[in-house]
Amino acid sequence: TPSVQWDLIQPNVELVIGQFYAAGLQVVKDGVVEREKASQKPAPEPGSIEAQIMQLLEERVRPFVQQDGGDVEFDRFDPEGGVLSLRMTGACAGCPKSNVTLQHGIKNLMEHYIPEVKEVVPAEDDDEDIPRAHE
Repeated sequence: TPSVQWDLIQPNVELVIGQFYAAGLQVVKDGVVEREKASQKPAPEPGSIEAQIMQLLEERVRPFVQQDGGDVEFDRFDPEGGVLSLRMTGACAGCPKSNVTLQHGIKNLMEHYIPEVKEVVPAEDDDEDIPRAHE
């Protein structure tokens, strides 16, 4: 509670932190920091299709998805095939209905406002190493 004095809980906090480090536990899992750095992509060029997609996600998609405890992030857009890859996170990650959200809600919205988007697919972790068929 807000009325608890730091002097009263400090010894317990220090004890738990000390036990954590003494047990040899990792503060951050391997690869998390590297994955976070790799995901920091430069901002898209203003007026580009990617910028339009990101703006639509910010204004029309994310607020509604966040109401249910989830989130959706732009991963990439393939202009040749019109394929938009989005990453579902939070409560949406692993939710069986997230595919319905992608295929019906988000896809319909994207196709309406950005006709270059033909397909919306979930982004996969570590999918850079997976070969893709080119049509």
